[in-house]
Amino acid sequence: FCNVPPGPSTSDTCVNIKVWDCEELEKAVNPFCSFAVPGEWTKSINTEIKKNEGFTVQFWWKALDTTDWASIDKGQMVFFNNLSPPRALFVIDIFGDGSQVNYWIEAYNTCEGPQSAGGKPILENLNNLDSGERFETGKWYHVALAMGSVVNGKKSLFLMAGSQPGTVKALDWDWCQDETMDFIQGITVPGGVVMSPIEVTASPLSVKQLQESYYTNRGKFSIRRGPASFDEDRLGSPIQYELPPGGFPHPVSLVSPPIVLQTRSLRTDKCAYALGVEYNKKIWDDVRNKTCAPPYECPAEILTNSTSLVTCSVDDASPAVFFGKQFKSWDGQNQFSEFLQSIADSPVLVRAGEPQYTSAFIDSQTKQITIIMIAYSPQYGIASSISIVGKFSTVVSVDFNVKHLLSVEGKDLEDYRVVAISAFVLAAIILLEKFLTLRRSRKWFDKIHMNIFDLVVQVVLPTIYFAIRLSQLSDSKNSILEIVGTQGLKGVPWDRTDVQLDDKIDSFFANLVKFEEKNRIEDGMKTFYFCFSILTLLRFIVQTSAHPRTAILVNTLIEGADDLWHFMVLLIALLSGFIALGVAQFGADRVEFSTPGKLFESLWDILIGGVLESGDLLSNQWTNNALMTVYLLVYNFISYMFMLNFIIAIVCQCYIKVVQDVVDREADQEFFTDICSCVRVVIKSWIHQWPHHGNLVENFKKLETLYIGYPEIRTMYPNLSCSQLQSFVQHYRQFEPIARRVIKETSTLQSALKDNLVKISVMLGVSIPNTLDAITEERKLLRKGYKATREEVYTKDQIIIQQQSEMIDLLQSIIQNQVTAQQKPPPSPFPRTHSPLAPQQTALRLNPQATAASRRLLRYKTPWTGVSQLHAAATVTLVNGHNRLSQMPQTPPSIKLEYQHTAITQNVDPAPASPPPPYLAFAN
Repeated sequence: FCNVPPGPSTSDTCVNIKVWDCEELEKAVNPFCSFAVPGEWTKSINTEIKKNEGFTVQFWWKALDTTDWASIDKGQMVFFNNLSPPRALFVIDIFGDGSQVNYWIEAYNTCEGPQSAGGKPILENLNNLDSGERFETGKWYHVALAMGSVVNGKKSLFLMAGSQPGTVKALDWDWCQDETMDFIQGITVPGGVVMSPIEVTASPLSVKQLQESYYTNRGKFSIRRGPASFDEDRLGSPIQYELPPGGFPHPVSLVSPPIVLQTRSLRTDKCAYALGVEYNKKIWDDVRNKTCAPPYECPAEILTNSTSLVTCSVDDASPAVFFGKQFKSWDGQNQFSEFLQSIADSPVLVRAGEPQYTSAFIDSQTKQITIIMIAYSPQYGIASSISIVGKFSTVVSVDFNVKHLLSVEGKDLEDYRVVAISAFVLAAIILLEKFLTLRRSRKWFDKIHMNIFDLVVQVVLPTIYFAIRLSQLSDSKNSILEIVGTQGLKGVPWDRTDVQLDDKIDSFFANLVKFEEKNRIEDGMKTFYFCFSILTLLRFIVQTSAHPRTAILVNTLIEGADDLWHFMVLLIALLSGFIALGVAQFGADRVEFSTPGKLFESLWDILIGGVLESGDLLSNQWTNNALMTVYLLVYNFISYMFMLNFIIAIVCQCYIKVVQDVVDREADQEFFTDICSCVRVVIKSWIHQWPHHGNLVENFKKLETLYIGYPEIRTMYPNLSCSQLQSFVQHYRQFEPIARRVIKETSTLQSALKDNLVKISVMLGVSIPNTLDAITEERKLLRKGYKATREEVYTKDQIIIQQQSEMIDLLQSIIQNQVTAQQKPPPSPFPRTHSPLAPQQTALRLNPQATAASRRLLRYKTPWTGVSQLHAAATVTLVNGHNRLSQMPQTPPSIKLEYQHTAITQNVDPAPASPPPPYLAFAN
């Protein structure tokens, strides 16, 4: 070997490769090796080396098992900073007898021209180093070169093998490389040797730092075996594709690589709280003044940027650049994109020429992470957008969303066309039926709002929906080809190296926007279909009230509408109060109480019988918090014990009323029996040409009779034939008359009225009203304009009977309270009439004015007959004047007794010696 840099010479003894020979150089270049450095790093590092006045190069190497010492001895590792013409930066020679590995370092000045151009590169120094390690194949050896290190106050050069530094040689440092030159262009290595990645530092490291690096990595390299095969063999040999026995097992495949989107907040030292600002500043000051004080050295970013360590966040702002990329607007937010596989599988990524550690992709400024995947199923023609969203706040939450685009083609499209056309035909039939109904009956306008609603639900909405949907499905083939096919997401050139990554991402997002826009249209159609369907369902529920036996649901809701409405008002008020208290009191302690929405879900679950979940730890159990225990027990007691039973009671009460109404109906039959009856009537009506049922009902309402027979129908429809009338009467005579119960009850009322009139007349000492009196009174009422319907007369008779019963009880109480007369009762001011009372009892008399009023008020079917009117008109006098009111038995609470010490002056016998009889009046 020779002590001159490699270059053209007559002697080849000290040259491994003739790099100045282009053909030989081309043959020697390994196509499987490259510099894994960003951008123009080999040029930009020269500025840092000149600034720091030195550099450090370190690596590991080992001989393969098939390599002997003779092929390595006197071999050179040459680091070229220029290949044409050749110029070496430094050369490491390996020599020895095999018992130990020795190194010889040759470093060259960068300020002289290359030897081939007539220059004389100066050999800066020589450093002979004995590593003390025996040569072994398969063993890793560590080599480090530090140029520019300060030793004893001078710039020095030394080579280090393992942990042992060689002889330190002082040198006159100068660095003439600039950014127009390469720091390293190529490396030559002896054959049969493999090397680890070469670590270059743009500053001279100390012996201590290199020793620390050696001991840190020695354990790793002691178990590292190197590559199982060489790059030449691995990349030059075909790799057999492993095909599953049944082919690809999944019916869905990814259209594009999964993309990760991140929404971030802006870092700031201006916290929302004063202590936060002071706290962060104190930490930063301690790091600058203490942690980074000599002999320790920190990056300039920490020393100059106050937000490089701990920081606060501005939620409504985002940084312009993160992870070497600018943000992209997506879903109304500024988001930073990256490949999911790159973040998950690679520890370091190079972005914008700078290494980025993927472990730092998510930090305290991350607000939301969204993973977007687009998949397609060729079998079913469905493209799917899968979004997994993670939100970062005080609580981390993860959710997903799947949206589909469907391509309808072939037979499926033809089937849908048939369905749409059927819907159009059905809508036309319903529209025609509505038009005919309008022409036949003007009463259509009586419920115009309901009829218009019915027309919209049955005709307008289905026509609009099926028309739009049929157009969309007919165009679905072209839409999915444009968005997902080779013209869309599938056509993004991910594998092309001549297309910039940002251009690929932009193309992906442009097609993703089309995909999302199509999904928004689909969501709109789903909403439209749901509204149309729910209206149809509600219409169907209302239509169940057409028959009393199936109207239980609707009638129960109508019957209890008022109670249900006030129950809902009470429930909403209670829930609002409990939600406000729960969020304010326990929102910071448990997730279920953190927001009103989450607390409403929890309270609703408890209302229907659920239980608040408890964790495994005692601190996570709700029973561990006394205030929360009281809160939940009170809510459970009110909601479960009371509110739930309230709604059950309301529904049951209304249901019982509705069922009782159904039972009381005599015209209604079982549901399917009524259907059969209606069908029979329709058929008979068409055969015998009976009048329309609507017309029959209107005419029957005008009749005053309870029974309808041949004469009544003949009078209403004189044009009907005898056979038509006979068939009509024969059909309906098979049913039991509904009026039979009404007539029976009316007869019972008449009998009760007459009995009560006799009793009251006898007790009051007046004559019993006869038939002539009743007829005379009724005519007087008719002349005054009073005319009652059959239902009103029936109801009024029931009220009269109740009032007469109260009157009889009242009169009996008065008579019982009269004391037995003296041996000679005082003369009565009224003329005596016949009385059915026993001789020992004092008869109850009315004065003439009261008698006249009583006769008028006791008339049959008078609307004014009642206890209150009798109280106002009748004046009753007690004959026994020696009795005191205080000595009389207690009268019923409903009777108010008033008396005056006033003598009756008209037709009165001489007054007795005792006080005058009390004047007893009855008032309402």
